[in-house]
Amino acid sequence: MKDDFFIGWQESPPKVYIKSAKLFFVFTLALSAVIVCIYIVAQKGYKNSRYKIGEITAIQGTFYAHPKPNLVTQEEKVIFLTGKGKFGAEQTIANWEQENSNKLDGKQVTLQGTTASYNGVTFLELALQEASIALIDGNTTRKRDISNKSIPLELSGELVDPKCYFGAMKPGFGKIHKSCAIRCLSGGIPPVLVSEKGDYHMVLLQENMTIEDIAKYVGKNADFSGMVKIIDGISYLTLDNTDSIVLNDKIRLDQAITLCKN
Repeated sequence: MKDDFFIGWQESPPKVYIKSAKLFFVFTLALSAVIVCIYIVAQKGYKNSRYKIGEITAIQGTFYAHPKPNLVTQEEKVIFLTGKGKFGAEQTIANWEQENSNKLDGKQVTLQGTTASYNGVTFLELALQEASIALIDGNTTRKRDISNKSIPLELSGELVDPKCYFGAMKPGFGKIHKSCAIRCLSGGIPPVLVSEKGDYHMVLLQENMTIEDIAKYVGKNADFSGMVKIIDGISYLTLDNTDSIVLNDKIRLDQAITLCKN
């Protein structure tokens, strides 16, 4: 067996050392390329969500206060409403009604604010607060499309705060977003249940329930049971109590789910 002898201060190492070093370099380079390719392929694509921060958009339609503040446009598109920051729209609406001695429910309005949208679902943040609202003269002729009855429903999914989920944050779901979601929901932004099938349901709580009661379920996968009613094409899921929610670890909420199914 030949044992090549090499001294560090020699002008060049033995050929066998050079050959081994070249093979190691080529192998390392090839392995690095494979790892990079696997990493790239494994990455999820960007959500097709957009939060137009700093941009003010004006939208006309009919305002409805119930079940949750929303605007139905002439194209029959439902725009959900939130207040500025981590707050719901109710207080902004109430302040405007008090200042103007007028009720907005069922009337035509122009609302201005910042939009967050994802897969056809749009939320409008009333970023200018009371100045976001302008009443349009004349009565609306639109008739609400309300189902005659509620039906029981059981499904699995995750409770999210819709403002962040539909564009204001990334990621807007899961454990990493839990504390932010709880603050948004506590401020009055209505919770949304995104099911494992990609459907979404606006969540309504009975008077005996609060956001604090459901906070521990936010950002986690769970099984839900309640009564569903369809209003203007939107599914509203009413939860009677926390017995309607059971945690599980089977469902993973995907960023690329398809929403807005009627």
